[in-house]
Amino acid sequence: EQAYVDLRERAHKRGLENRIDVYQLGNLMLYLLTGRNIDGESVFSEDKVQDVLKRVTHRELRVLLAQMLKRDPEKRLSMDEVVRQLVRMYGGKPR
Repeated sequence: EQAYVDLRERAHKRGLENRIDVYQLGNLMLYLLTGRNIDGESVFSEDKVQDVLKRVTHRELRVLLAQMLKRDPEKRLSMDEVVRQLVRMYGGKPR
């Protein structure tokens, strides 16, 4: 959404501007796990996205990252949902 104004405006109008942060967190996590990220034109290529995601060996984490990296902000998880899933995966108790 940073590069594509129409996506950013649509997210803002629907109150989903924090989903930009969800995407960036997912992208950072992906980079830390694989050394690769999804940026620029790659976000529009489902094949490129899947190619990078398949490098994540932990299945549940791979699924979570896929949900965080959806191109459309309306289809991404909220930050609260991301935190709940991470807590569930790694056995902590939410505060």
